[in-house]
Amino acid sequence: MSVYVMVNGIPGNMGCMVAETCVARGLKLVPYSLTGEIVEEKEKMVAGVKVELLKPSTRENIIADVMKRYPDMICIDYTHPTAVNDNAAFYVKHGIPFVMGTTGGDRETLQK
Repeated sequence: MSVYVMVNGIPGNMGCMVAETCVARGLKLVPYSLTGEIVEEKEKMVAGVKVELLKPSTRENIIADVMKRYPDMICIDYTHPTAVNDNAAFYVKHGIPFVMGTTGGDRETLQK
């Protein structure tokens, strides 16, 4: 059984390093990543996988398709402190299990 991981925060250094580590350990990288609105790149090659970068303004349009293709995926979040709570709410809204590696945000709200 393959484990699919969507690493959010690519093209950032931590996001890329986590994605590379996941692939090196035998996990499968989902070819999509949540990123910031100001990020100019549209895609990034990481560990041999072309990853499409999804901005906050477009993520709702594609997440249902991503979840259909990778129904048991897990998200690992290494985005930006200002995105912590919004991303966590997004994961919960869509029933996506996640690990929040990003520091910052309102931790009290996040724990709820």
